[in-house]
Amino acid sequence: MTKATHPHTKTDSPHGVRARVRRLRWTAFALVTVSYMLAFFNRVAPAAIASDLQQAFSASAAALGGLAATYFMYTP
Repeated sequence: MTKATHPHTKTDSPHGVRARVRRLRWTAFALVTVSYMLAFFNRVAPAAIASDLQQAFSASAAALGGLAATYFMYTP
């Protein structure tokens, strides 16, 4: 039985394998970077609107701090 390959893929040569591995590394790096940025903005967002939350819910700074602490405790 022969191995069926696509004519445009060059994964048999060492250069083709290196190129594919390099592409996979950059893809993994990009995914990790985007995930980190998303997590960062999710952590910063409550601090950016803290004064608005205090006014809307008539909450003290201690109550808002307690709410923020439970949010980070129960979210993975």
